[in-house]
Amino acid sequence: MKILATGGAPEWVAEELKSKGHELTTVAADAYVDEQKFIDGVQGFDVYISGGLETCTKAVIESTDQLKAIGFLGVDPKNCPPSEPMRHNRGLA
Repeated sequence: MKILATGGAPEWVAEELKSKGHELTTVAADAYVDEQKFIDGVQGFDVYISGGLETCTKAVIESTDQLKAIGFLGVDPKNCPPSEPMRHNRGLA
């Protein structure tokens, strides 16, 4: 699985994921503040883990058909991934 984590991830997490055959890509917390950059950056990933400053909008979610799951590690509800009904309608965990 290809995993995108914004805001980084501890080295042990990257090592554990790699040992299980997954590929982790991390980007800076502010890498996808611009919605179009976020749309471009999320393409090709199976999992997106939000830990940055980006806002995961409906446009971002609708831009990819490969995404299977979204995780949220932040504390700011403004940046929280879209609502449960929208994720459910797209078949996302």
